[in-house]
Amino acid sequence: MHDVPHGEVRVRLVWRQRTWRCPEAGCLRGTFVEQVPTLVSPRAQVTRRAVAWAIGQLRREHATIAGLARRLDVSWWALWRAVKPELQRLADDETRFAGVTSLGVDAHIWHHGYRRKKGP
Repeated sequence: MHDVPHGEVRVRLVWRQRTWRCPEAGCLRGTFVEQVPTLVSPRAQVTRRAVAWAIGQLRREHATIAGLARRLDVSWWALWRAVKPELQRLADDETRFAGVTSLGVDAHIWHHGYRRKKGP
């Protein structure tokens, strides 16, 4: 599993996941694996702490998933699968608007294209 990088050093967490087998002939599952949901989501490659770090980087540093995936030494898809559900949970939380009375608008006007016009 991959964890929050420490400076320029990538951190890899080695965890030996225990597997149990059911001795009962009628058992539908057969095997069970150890789950630690406070550490990592099922089948994820990135720790929950690294997901929180990545979301903070997306918000405050305007980072990209691709750039963060390189810092964590995982694929774009591995990081996105871990980050997307958390971003969805945060977006669905209506309490984030508690206390908001007005919204501001950025006053910048951008000219698009290669020819720049004079003025704003």
